[in-house]
Amino acid sequence: CKNVTALDLSHFDTGNVTCMAGMFSDCENLVALDLSHFDTGSVTSMFDMFYGCKNLTALDLSSFDTVYVDYMWGMFMNCENLTDVKLSSTVEGLGVRTFAGCSSLINIEIPESVTWIDEFVFSGCGIKEIKIPSGVTDIRRQSFEYCMNLIEIELPRSVVNVEWRAFDNCDNLQKITFYNPDCIICDYDGSNTIPENTIIYPELFTAV
Repeated sequence: CKNVTALDLSHFDTGNVTCMAGMFSDCENLVALDLSHFDTGSVTSMFDMFYGCKNLTALDLSSFDTVYVDYMWGMFMNCENLTDVKLSSTVEGLGVRTFAGCSSLINIEIPESVTWIDEFVFSGCGIKEIKIPSGVTDIRRQSFEYCMNLIEIELPRSVVNVEWRAFDNCDNLQKITFYNPDCIICDYDGSNTIPENTIIYPELFTAV
């Protein structure tokens, strides 16, 4: 579907659909999608659903029911012009590379339902600011690497573990605030989980 610019999906009945993996993958000229009527209550996989949709600028998925979805890996990966995305309040976690390569995505609101942020989720994103929900426990490996526009981030008390190279090559990251004094920062090979010049507040953490 590389040449498709628009789709009318208003007649689609998705009530019995269990897999939407790769559904719009590589529809690189698609500029808009209205999925507000999609019934996703039976869906278990949204792997690579919008992968490579380079000209999509906005997606409203707030009506999606993702209770049974186990796989959201790469869901928006390489959507280079995506600037606005609204996620469902039923999303429990952000899978591997969910937003990797979304270089135009400057701001995103992560639902409070999210409890984990997996590997490479925001790798190479354009985000400048982001609020981590109060239930997130883990910031996993390389989840924010190469977020060159990220300046400051606060990690709530619920975060207990920041994994290897989570903020690697975030060259403009000036400050990280930790609200859990027992949070573990993993930097076992000295590869800068947190950039060298970033201020860590409060100043009581050591890498392990």
